[in-house]
Amino acid sequence: MSHTVYRLNVHLEGEGPQYFRRGAEDKVKAKIFEGNAKLSQLEMFMKQCLEESRQQISEIRNVTFAQLPETHWFNQKTNRWQKRKRERKIVGRLYPVLPNHTEKFALYQLLLYKKGPLGWDDLKTPPNSTTPCKTFVECAKLMGLLDDIEIWRRTLFEASNVGNPRTMRNLFAQILLLGYVADPLALWNEFLPHMYDTRNLRQNDEIERSRRINIALCLLNRLLGHHFTNNAFFHIPMPENYNAVCDDENEFFFGQNRALDGENESDPTLAEFPLQRRNDDAIETEDIGNYATLASYLRLNEEQKIVVDIVVRAMQSSPSDATTPRLVFMNGAGGTGKTFVYKTIIDMFIKYRRYVIMTASTGVAAQLLPRGMTVHKAFSIPLDVLDVNKIPSISGGSVMAQRIRKSEAIIIDEISMLHKNVLRMVNEACKNVEANNETRKLPFAGKVILLGGDFR
Repeated sequence: MSHTVYRLNVHLEGEGPQYFRRGAEDKVKAKIFEGNAKLSQLEMFMKQCLEESRQQISEIRNVTFAQLPETHWFNQKTNRWQKRKRERKIVGRLYPVLPNHTEKFALYQLLLYKKGPLGWDDLKTPPNSTTPCKTFVECAKLMGLLDDIEIWRRTLFEASNVGNPRTMRNLFAQILLLGYVADPLALWNEFLPHMYDTRNLRQNDEIERSRRINIALCLLNRLLGHHFTNNAFFHIPMPENYNAVCDDENEFFFGQNRALDGENESDPTLAEFPLQRRNDDAIETEDIGNYATLASYLRLNEEQKIVVDIVVRAMQSSPSDATTPRLVFMNGAGGTGKTFVYKTIIDMFIKYRRYVIMTASTGVAAQLLPRGMTVHKAFSIPLDVLDVNKIPSISGGSVMAQRIRKSEAIIIDEISMLHKNVLRMVNEACKNVEANNETRKLPFAGKVILLGGDFR
């Protein structure tokens, strides 16, 4: 018989998970503010190690956190680790931590190495020292548990010999997202001359140089934004005059950014996205009610036009208008033109500056939609969708929350491939990030929902 895997959660100080049933949020919140919240498995492990140290015994102090489940089990009722009465084939596994979460990743490495920690400060204290380090990263580096940035320096150096600024930024973003970099800012500054276009740049023209560097920071922030993070998370400067210059939200919803045209025209290899040349100021003053004259709409058949008409009427009406349906389902077999309807609606929304999030149940289906993504990525849906008590973990100030809050409509293709709990989670994600208390009471926070699929 194979070993049983005992999974253990890793978290920073004060970020331990709190489990509760739906409706008990206020009670748990009150306990947290009172300082009476339940200790996590990791916190209880350190507390029991401290108790053993005071009693001068060693039962769990001689094992690491990952080794603990081999001899002990966590009693949920008493909220303590208890010794097993009989031997069992069990192996402990810490939940993996991405290297780009530097402090948490350093804690993860320390927990794999250090036996019987007496507390958070003890985890930050290197061997043969009595003074704790300021951070887990500092301690892990002193103990040789974290690789230096030399490997990334060599990688970027080789790429700089053949790569242009666009490929260098792409590579740098991938390093930040998938690898561990002890000092991202130092690495960025070292290779900064390769991150922006230096052609036709006069040696003493610092104003133009600063402008190009600022655009490079914008484009790097955009790459990181696709993974719902930003420069600041890696201690890299945010672009100056960020909202006016970068306008990443405009790019996310409409796929263009006029502020970056200058660099894209001077270097075609830097064009992150195709730019649509048109009079945007004139378009923004148009009314979506003129959609019936669009060429793409005129190519629809009568049944397809019915779907588009319903969606447009919902967009024109108030979210509180109960007489206008805002939850729309489009059913049709393969080859009947569902994707063509989606693209027509998306083109319409882009033209009239209406905000829509395009999603699908699978990555293959999402690729068919302009700027499409999976539902799980767009709304941070957990992998386990069968648990009715789980809700999406979205911070109110995150990039993901801002985009959901700003969107007016949501398209979900291939809905027949999704579990019903996914729709419940999307509904809760929309409500949780909504700022208007009245709108929050409505299904999906009053957004227009277009579902499509084939249940045959």
